[in-house]
Amino acid sequence: MNLEDKKRTLGSIKNLGIAHLAIRIIKFIIGVSGFFAFLIPAFSIKSAIEISGGLIVLFTVWLLLTIVSRILLIIYIVKISSLADVLSIRDNPVILSKLSTIKTLSIIGFFISYLDVIAVIMFLSLNSRYQKELLNSDEKTRIL
Repeated sequence: MNLEDKKRTLGSIKNLGIAHLAIRIIKFIIGVSGFFAFLIPAFSIKSAIEISGGLIVLFTVWLLLTIVSRILLIIYIVKISSLADVLSIRDNPVILSKLSTIKTLSIIGFFISYLDVIAVIMFLSLNSRYQKELLNSDEKTRIL
C-alpha cells in the first residue's frame, strides 16, 4: 500500500471518528434539552403530563441520531480492526497494543455508553502522536 492510500485510510477513520463525536455531542444536547422540556412541565400546576408535538419531534430526532451514531460506531470498529493489516504495522508492538486497546474499548463502548467516545479520542490522539510511524512502517522493514 503506498503512502497516499495510507493517508487516505487514516484520514477516513479520523473523519469517521470526528463525525461520530459531533453526532454524540448533538445527541447529548438534544437529550438534555428534551429531558428538561419533559421534566419542567411535570412540576407545574397541571397534574397531567402533556406530550406536545415538539417533544415528539425532539425524541424522534434523538432516536435517529442514536441510530446514526451506532451505525458509525460499527463502521469505526470494523475499520479499526483491519487497520493493522491495511497499514502493515505488525512489527511495531507499541502501536499494535494501543490499537488493540482502542478496538477493545470501541467494542465495549457499543454496549456501555461513553466508552466509545473515549476510544475515538484515544485513536485521534494515537493518530496525531504516531502519524509518521503509522504511515512509514514499510520503510522500516525495507531498511532492516
